[in-house]
Amino acid sequence: RIQSLRVRQGPLARRRSLAALGFDMVAREVPASITNLDAADAKALAARISERALRRARAEQLDRWLARAVAATQAGGPS
Repeated sequence: RIQSLRVRQGPLARRRSLAALGFDMVAREVPASITNLDAADAKALAARISERALRRARAEQLDRWLARAVAATQAGGPS
């Protein structure tokens, strides 16, 4: 499950219309990212991922998610 999602853009990337998506996942200690995306595509992708994550969070009962998250954390894999 995604804890946070952000679109990042430094000055050089901004000039080139590029951006990066950064993810913090519940069962991962190291953040994940996708770099060198077209800035408009990165914003659209972030909106789509956020929408899907919220939809899934609403649909899944907390106890089922918690059991998966604990199991994934103990196994060292993604939730």
